[in-house]
Amino acid sequence: SEGLMVEPSNYILTLNRAETYIRMGWFNSALADARRALDLGLPAGFQLKAICRAAKACYGLGKYDEASKFANEFPDETELKSIGIKCKRRQRERDFGDYDWAELYRGARENVFRPDIADYTGPIEVRQVENMIGQRGIFVTRDVPAGKLLVSYTFLPTPHQFKTHIFRSWRNQLRLLSPARALSAARNF
Repeated sequence: SEGLMVEPSNYILTLNRAETYIRMGWFNSALADARRALDLGLPAGFQLKAICRAAKACYGLGKYDEASKFANEFPDETELKSIGIKCKRRQRERDFGDYDWAELYRGARENVFRPDIADYTGPIEVRQVENMIGQRGIFVTRDVPAGKLLVSYTFLPTPHQFKTHIFRSWRNQLRLLSPARALSAARNF
């Protein structure tokens, strides 16, 4: 970064920083640097590196369509071909919920498991609940056959869990009251 302050048009430093950002998981910054390098007008070998880093950054951001476009610019390049294959798989997962469940099960049996899968939300959306100010809910957007995969990434408490949460919250508030007021509040719960 300091070198780029001295020489902002140095594409080698820009590409190296993009790779560093990818390894750190800073995909937005990596993509910005890869695009900046591409805008500098690179020699052929460095153009391949920039496109490869842009594809990796897009993949890391979950922008599989854009990553696939970058990967298709050099279809015979091994690393880009691999990214293209992974993008097609993630696109199927994202669009249809088509996961390789056996592979995920095998991976889950390992000590450290970080599945490389796309987000799938299915035919659902989160929106305001009619006639309930400030309340939101999850609604299906079309008919859902039995057994259809629906994935939600937000904790949805069951009535029992909700009551337990309320009780814990209530119990913590009782600790702040005097003993006489706490006993009175407990009788009313």
